[in-house]
Amino acid sequence: MRAGPLVVAWASACLMAAPAHALTLVSAGGDDSLADGAAAWSNPIPGSAPLSTQLDPDLGGSAFDGYRVNWGIGFGGPSGLRWTGTVSNTPVVIGSPIQLATLDHINRPIFGAISGITFNLKLVFDNPAATAIVPIPIVIEETTNTPPCPPFQQSGTACDDRITVPDTINTFVPIPNSTNFLGIDLSFNPAGDNTIISPENSENDGFPVFGTFREVPAPAPFGAMAVLSLTSRKILSLRKRLGVHPEA
Repeated sequence: MRAGPLVVAWASACLMAAPAHALTLVSAGGDDSLADGAAAWSNPIPGSAPLSTQLDPDLGGSAFDGYRVNWGIGFGGPSGLRWTGTVSNTPVVIGSPIQLATLDHINRPIFGAISGITFNLKLVFDNPAATAIVPIPIVIEETTNTPPCPPFQQSGTACDDRITVPDTINTFVPIPNSTNFLGIDLSFNPAGDNTIISPENSENDGFPVFGTFREVPAPAPFGAMAVLSLTSRKILSLRKRLGVHPEA
């Protein structure tokens, strides 16, 4: 499942002439503007679905918190996702993948499933200093756990569930010594797969999330000093391309 380019809101203070040295990615965690990682996850589908968020410290030897969201009710606990940033002060090289994070899928038999949620990725850069909040709409395909299972079934147990992230995002962070900006191609491995398939009643941990940066020309009507805003109409358009529809 593929998504078109996503234009992200950007403050004009960050769109300044870049120095001669290399752009550096400092970190790739979640939006930390609210306690317990609450700002890192938003827009569940359906919108009425109850969620809980938490920060899981130092998972898997990482020095960074894991931003976790939980949904549903079941005897084995809720289902959920956990994003743990792993990158630290890494030079950005156009065309070379960087591991940004790991994504874990906690898949439990539950009532109250959701079909999508947005992770608000916080990218922090240096040389020049800049910060971008990048909404990543994630598609969640929960199954009924009984045959017939979907075509993506892999395990021999109850029907698997699948997580999909969009593979193309434009961040509009300025590139030093260029009039272009950054885009990111996301995948769960350097070969470009952007799905996680998880057996029922399992915790599918440690999927590496890679970002391959590319140059994106500045939109002609705006120019290098433009302030680009992400509207609710654009979010709705992206969800339609992903096949995700809001609750009626």
